[in-house]
Amino acid sequence: QQAYHVPMFIWYSPVLGDGVDRTTENDIFSTAYNNYLINAWMGVTKPEQPQTLEEVIAHYKGDSRVVDANHDVFDYVMLRKEFTEDKQGNPTPEGQG
Repeated sequence: QQAYHVPMFIWYSPVLGDGVDRTTENDIFSTAYNNYLINAWMGVTKPEQPQTLEEVIAHYKGDSRVVDANHDVFDYVMLRKEFTEDKQGNPTPEGQG
């Protein structure tokens, strides 16, 4: 999980005013949908896509799939929390996962 834990930050200019939602989302969110988040944030969505950040988050809430550099898809929740754990979460000698 450590290798796939990617914090996401969106910077909001102070000139946007108080009407802009700046809430923090702490739930696990799949990085496979970053393009949908960015599209909604920028307002350049297709009709079949969620149109707002709130819609994207609600639509994909609970989906914890992650994609590696080889385009392999994994469920983040099922990954070992630490490299030094086996698949059941038990500690292993360093480097023997």
